[in-house]
Amino acid sequence: MDLSRVKNPFEIAVSFIESCRNMTEMKELKHELNSLTSKIGFRWYALTRVAAASKGEHRAIRLTNYPDTWRKIYDARGFHRNDPVVLALENTALPITWDQIPTSTTVTKVQVEILHAAADHGLRYGISVPVRIPGEHQGLVSFASDDENALSTESFALASVIAPVAFETARRITARRNGSRGKTTPSLTPRQKECLVLIAQGKSDWEAGQILGLSAQTVHGHVEAVRARYGVRRRTQLIVQALFCGQITFPEIL
Repeated sequence: MDLSRVKNPFEIAVSFIESCRNMTEMKELKHELNSLTSKIGFRWYALTRVAAASKGEHRAIRLTNYPDTWRKIYDARGFHRNDPVVLALENTALPITWDQIPTSTTVTKVQVEILHAAADHGLRYGISVPVRIPGEHQGLVSFASDDENALSTESFALASVIAPVAFETARRITARRNGSRGKTTPSLTPRQKECLVLIAQGKSDWEAGQILGLSAQTVHGHVEAVRARYGVRRRTQLIVQALFCGQITFPEIL
């Protein structure tokens, strides 16, 4: 489909989002993605949770209509270990077109070979969108085609809007299928966060208390309350978990 001729391309995204709201089965999402992919000018799509899918975890998500021959080669040769798309998305919050990969990051000979092998199976032109949720493996949604005309400003914008919705829908369905709603990141009060940041900086309860105008016992109580919410035994584990979930950041503690 030539999106430049569509009166309001954004309606495609709105329709898809509305369809996703009440989905309960992965087959419903697959049906909608098959239709959507064609509407936004592409032929194939792939929706995955990167590391989990490669390790076969129970929370893995892998939904795609990529050619069977390519999927078999990708798995058999362990291409997930050197996927150039995953590498290119590690240091950006924005989607990337595949033709940008060789210039946006340093690719190895093996990764160049992967790109060429994908092209040999028709996957020549594509857009990949990173989807990140604190405390979880990175999500990745790609749309691909053998026609370079699929790449346009409109398709780039639509892919950017659609990808997070598609991934979250798959994530929700997977969690329900596994009998889990997923792990919720504990909420922190402003004071709890202040204490945690100072402890992560290497301060003792007493030192943190001196900075915040609190007693050492009060600081200890705040930190222990957060530790209990995370369900970990040691403060080092707490700091790692809080960093991983985005509750505190490296710039705050370094």
